[in-house]
Amino acid sequence: MSSLIPILLLIVQVCLFAGSAVAQSQSFSQATPLSNSISLPPAQTRTLPAQDNRAFLQEDEANYALARLDGTEPPAQIARPQEVNFNLNNSGTWETLPDGSRIWRLRIVSPNATDTWLIYD
Repeated sequence: MSSLIPILLLIVQVCLFAGSAVAQSQSFSQATPLSNSISLPPAQTRTLPAQDNRAFLQEDEANYALARLDGTEPPAQIARPQEVNFNLNNSGTWETLPDGSRIWRLRIVSPNATDTWLIYD
């Protein structure tokens, strides 16, 4: 077993070195994204209802106060889901690129949101 330790350490070092070499080559690449070389009109914008952050904080404070009475701790609220029905047919902008390929774009605005997470389903 003790003879395997140096071999395992060598494998780990090689993997770490290989990963950093790939990351460096990507960060210094001179490739220009296609989106920088063509001009596209603005994508369709869909605006979500404004977030009421003060109400969210008050709700969290109330939940924590109730939980303290029970001797428990509620899970941290890190997101407030908003169900939407945006899809390739009812939202966004389709563009045909010079090479004939197509791209679909959609700009989503969420007023007062500090972050936006998207879940594609």
